[in-house]
Amino acid sequence: MSQLTQITHYMQQALAADQSGHSVDHIDRVVGLANKILAQEPTADPFIVQAAALLHDVYDDKLFDTPAEVVAAKNALADFLTTIAVSPRVQTQIFHIIDNMSWSKTLAGQAASLDINGQIVQDADRLEAIGA
Repeated sequence: MSQLTQITHYMQQALAADQSGHSVDHIDRVVGLANKILAQEPTADPFIVQAAALLHDVYDDKLFDTPAEVVAAKNALADFLTTIAVSPRVQTQIFHIIDNMSWSKTLAGQAASLDINGQIVQDADRLEAIGA
């Protein structure tokens, strides 16, 4: 089973009961949009883009009651990625995207800049949010 297939299953389990708009359907639409953008960006890394798009809401703070739960969810994701042999370098890139792509962090000036991979995921998520 490929790493992306395993990541997809992980995301599906993590978000299966979501009622906040961060559902599996939302993720599927974001991934579809990211793939369309990715096709026009030959310098982007398809695995990083697709993995970050799949996982971007798995530890979103809007889905948890406490900061400790967010940290636990992020740590569980890191453990999972390690288990399926995603390198520490790639994990760092995926987490950087997830941690810096939110609209609220951008507005507050708290988001670090994103490379082309992160920009694709961020654009896909925002396009999906406006119904594109």
